[in-house]
Amino acid sequence: MITKSVDKSSIVVGEGGDTQVRYTVDVTRGTPTPTAWTLSGDITVHNPNTFESITATVTDAVDIPGLTCTVAGSATVTILPGTDARLPYTCTVAAGADPGTLSGTNTATATWDAAEAHTAVGTATGAAGVTGTLTGSVDESITVSDPMAPGGVVGTFGGSGSATYDVTLTGTAGQCQTIDNTATISSTGQSDAASVQLCIVKAPTATKTAAGTFTRTYDWTITKSAGRHPDRDRTRRLRDLHLHGDGHPWDNHRLRLGNVGHGHRDQPQRLPGVGHRHRPALWRSGLMHLP
Repeated sequence: MITKSVDKSSIVVGEGGDTQVRYTVDVTRGTPTPTAWTLSGDITVHNPNTFESITATVTDAVDIPGLTCTVAGSATVTILPGTDARLPYTCTVAAGADPGTLSGTNTATATWDAAEAHTAVGTATGAAGVTGTLTGSVDESITVSDPMAPGGVVGTFGGSGSATYDVTLTGTAGQCQTIDNTATISSTGQSDAASVQLCIVKAPTATKTAAGTFTRTYDWTITKSAGRHPDRDRTRRLRDLHLHGDGHPWDNHRLRLGNVGHGHRDQPQRLPGVGHRHRPALWRSGLMHLP
């Protein structure tokens, strides 16, 4: 009998971690069982008479259970006067029978016609004790093989025993897998296996992308100045000038002209257009023309 075990049935480890396990194989030798029995021999029939031949039929039997013996060739033989007849025999074992160590008695019987031979009896027997002789042993020692053991061999055993050996298992990172390992008696084919679930944790990875956008705003400044009108003796200032987004400098805006120092206030007037335009006040005899 063979059994196999492992010290770790499950391993969860990161890449590069320890995946070593220890296997143990135990073998047990049972009581040997006799097999391949053979029983054979010779039967000798003697004719003591010197003046006549005797024709006899010879049979053979053994008292060991499961064995049947037969005389080789013809079982009927003529024994010449004063001679012997030797007949070989063999015994076979019935299927499923266990004759043990072949211990028993083998008996040969010769029969003839007593009246014809002018003998008082017509039969004779001869017996011989049978003792089986061990001629060989099968699997008295065994070799255990294992593809994961050093050199593929666990060891050779002449009796019950055990052996251990270490193996570093390999697997695929990021996966769990069951690793089966089998030890086998080479000559008999008997085997046993042990399994380890190996999970190798793969470290996470990170990737990054970056795409930036921005808006550019331009700052603008505007200035405007007004000089003295050649036909006027008053000083005027331009106040509160605002520009509309459509590019027309006077739409929807007010333009105020102040008469500095004379206490006059110009009233804005609406000019035709999309928005409001402010016409400046009349000054004396002319108009103030705006750009």
